[in-house]
Amino acid sequence: MALLTFSKRSLLMPSALLVFLAACSLVYLDIKERTVNEFNSEQLILARTASQGISSFFKDYQSDLTFLSDLREMIDFNDEGKNRIKDFYSVHEGIIAAITRVDASGRILYTYPENESVIGKDISYQKHVREVIETHKPVISDVFRSIQGYLAIAIHVPVFKDKQYVGSLALLIPIDELGNLYLGKIKVRGTGNIWLLSENGVEIYCPEKGHTGESFVELSNNDPSIVNLMRKIKNQQGGTVKASPPDLQTNGRKRRNTGYITFYRTTLGNTYWTILISYQEKEIYEALTRLRNRLIFVFSVFFAIVIIIFIHLRR
Repeated sequence: MALLTFSKRSLLMPSALLVFLAACSLVYLDIKERTVNEFNSEQLILARTASQGISSFFKDYQSDLTFLSDLREMIDFNDEGKNRIKDFYSVHEGIIAAITRVDASGRILYTYPENESVIGKDISYQKHVREVIETHKPVISDVFRSIQGYLAIAIHVPVFKDKQYVGSLALLIPIDELGNLYLGKIKVRGTGNIWLLSENGVEIYCPEKGHTGESFVELSNNDPSIVNLMRKIKNQQGGTVKASPPDLQTNGRKRRNTGYITFYRTTLGNTYWTILISYQEKEIYEALTRLRNRLIFVFSVFFAIVIIIFIHLRR
């Protein structure tokens, strides 16, 4: 009978040990999942907040341009119209590079700051100019090299005279200015980074000099994880994926920033832009590592106690 009792105790102790181990594992996995979800939510909130600022920026400027385009002096485009353009630029020159009046065929009638070399130039070959000519609707361009010689984003609004299309009024915004305005001051946790991409995946903002204006996918050497990310962006407004973005320089050395990328897509009229925030797994799991070590310590102590009790019962 005593032997049977000891046998039951011998089975009970390992069982208790396994139950305790299973409980610790479940607690750790649950906390791990919640930590990852909370971290992803935090990045998504950052991206969404930045996107709201960008969306409001374009809505405000499109509204201003639409107001100007309805003025008689802008429709007929006389000297008073030129003065309106100059006044508008003087108020907004901190962010816009130029404001331009284009005729119905896509030729530049006037631009400010004044640049005689571009007056009369046909820019109808530019995709966004063709689009406003064909649709007679406001258009936001992808990243392009302006006739003035710099990478920019353009906003075009149509100009009508008695319901007939007579051209467009456009703003040119240098892409580095726009990116710095809304993303330059965002603090990403740890060694993470932030990007702003156009609909076609061109980098509008990037922490790495020389990457702006380049294809995000090509800079990533067509990494399958990035190709998958771009596919998700087209089908979802926001989310998180595991991916390997382009190599970045840190203290003169290139490093592969493999980890998670949170994305948030914001619609801008005829197009959309996407904010990406990257971070590495190890930065999420720093706190979890401490928890795991504590659980291992507790389990080790519990295991030692069980062993001592087991040895004591065998005597």
